[in-house]
Order: sequence, then C-alpha cells, then structure tokens
Amino acid sequence: MAVFDLENLNQGAWFDYPDGGRIKVRAYSPGLISEIQEKHTIRTVEYKRAKKHAQLQAVADEKVDMAAAKDDIHDYVIVTWEGFETPDGTPIECTRENKVNLMNNDPAFYAFVNECVETLVPQLAEDAEDSEKN
Repeated sequence: MAVFDLENLNQGAWFDYPDGGRIKVRAYSPGLISEIQEKHTIRTVEYKRAKKHAQLQAVADEKVDMAAAKDDIHDYVIVTWEGFETPDGTPIECTRENKVNLMNNDPAFYAFVNECVETLVPQLAEDAEDSEKN
C-alpha cells in the first residue's frame, strides 16, 4: 500500500553550497508551472473590423508575465537556507526578495539551484516507483 503524508508533500532536500552554508531545495511539477503561468496570464479582448463597414469581431489575446512567473518558481523551489551572509558578515535572510535577487543576478547561484532541482527530479521518480512496488 502506498502511503502519502498529504500535509508534507515535496518537502525538499538539503544541499551543501560550495562556498559554505546550505540550501533546501524542492522540485516543481508541471502542474505547478501551469498554475503559476495561469496566475500571471493577462487576457485582453479587442474589437476590430476586418473592413471599414464590416461587423466588429472580437480578437482575444493572452500574454504571460514570464518575469513574475519565474520569480514565483524561484520562490517555490528554494525552501530555506542557512549560513549565507554578506561580505561584512551580516546573515542573509531567506526571503522571497533575496531568493529572487540571487536567482536573477548571481549566475553561479542560479546554476547551483538548477543542478539541485535536476538532482531531485530522478529521485522523486524513483521514490514514486518504490511506493508503487510496496
């Protein structure tokens, strides 16, 4: 029988950061991506005439604010961290603002977090297979 703790799905895993400290990261699902993109979708309708005296026709348009969606994904993927500080020794709090700032402006940090997520995805698949076998 498969057992799922519905209150604690996808808690994430800890990874040691190369320069010190550690970070807890979790993988995202296609469903989460869809949910976030839907949240940041802007829908508009314009009415236009094909010809000068033709009937008005509705033209619908959808645009996803990809920057906002990406920021939500970064905020979701990074659960927390420990041992991160500024050059003067001030601890860096794990806030949405700091997560987004590091992910958008520090290529090494971004690459590390993506590597962590890629490590988790196969592990989640293996865990699901093991649950099905038991």
